[in-house]
Amino acid sequence: GGVIEAVKYRFVDQLAQDQKGKRFAQEKGSRPGLFGGHCLNGLPFLVIVEGELNAASIAQAVEGEGDVLSIGSQSGNILQAVEIAKRYSKVVVWFDEGEKAAEAKKHIRKAIPFKSPVIGSCPLDANDILKVRGVEMLKALMLSIVGPVRSEHPPEVVTPASTPNVGARNTGGIKIGEGAPPIPPHIRPFVRVWT
Repeated sequence: GGVIEAVKYRFVDQLAQDQKGKRFAQEKGSRPGLFGGHCLNGLPFLVIVEGELNAASIAQAVEGEGDVLSIGSQSGNILQAVEIAKRYSKVVVWFDEGEKAAEAKKHIRKAIPFKSPVIGSCPLDANDILKVRGVEMLKALMLSIVGPVRSEHPPEVVTPASTPNVGARNTGGIKIGEGAPPIPPHIRPFVRVWT
């Protein structure tokens, strides 16, 4: 309904990270949730990734064909995504390390483990592939992993799982529970904004 439920900050500048002592912060009162959980649509496949930028990159590539969910990090709790994963005919778990992705099969029977591929001389995650090779390459890679898919369920909005409100603090910015303010003209969003 256009009301802000959570605001999360990511400090991408190393100096800012060093001064603040952390990479992420949330506004006090933010509702916890898996990143991407607010916009799942019950599409034929689900991709579970570790990082939020990877999730945003894949969502851009497979828009309208698959859903994407981030558990926050490779060490994040895959159990938070298990109930959501049950609703999909195919589930890809893409982590940087293949062993970590393979562990997901213990909890998600239909999981297709996928390790960040080595392109050139180093492994590239989804965000790297988007930046280096473009959105079409990332989309082709994702569709080659899932193969032909057909939804077992009618399209629906999938209820996201909750996660602890870790690291929440009042940063003095946007207030939770209020309407979304306009985006300042000097800020160019790298991905669409969902409300």
